[in-house]
Amino acid sequence: MTDAMHTHDGCPGNAWINLPIAALFIGACLPLAWAMWQPMGYIIERFTPDDVFYYLKTAMNIAQGHGSTFDGVNRTNGYHPLWMLLLVPIY
Repeated sequence: MTDAMHTHDGCPGNAWINLPIAALFIGACLPLAWAMWQPMGYIIERFTPDDVFYYLKTAMNIAQGHGSTFDGVNRTNGYHPLWMLLLVPIY
């Protein structure tokens, strides 16, 4: 067998492999592109779970030096530490 028989350049079979990958990529990008054109209030009301308020309030208290508390009185540890580590720098 020669080397020419083993080359894959220009093989039409590669296009069929890349087509589903391209379709998945485009399918994933379309909702993101749609979301970019929506008002921020709509995005917050529609896609923000209720628990985010508790996370953000606790992150704000930690960032302001009040410690790990939601209400300013009682200590809490009812959150995921890594997620809280990402939220604290917001404040």
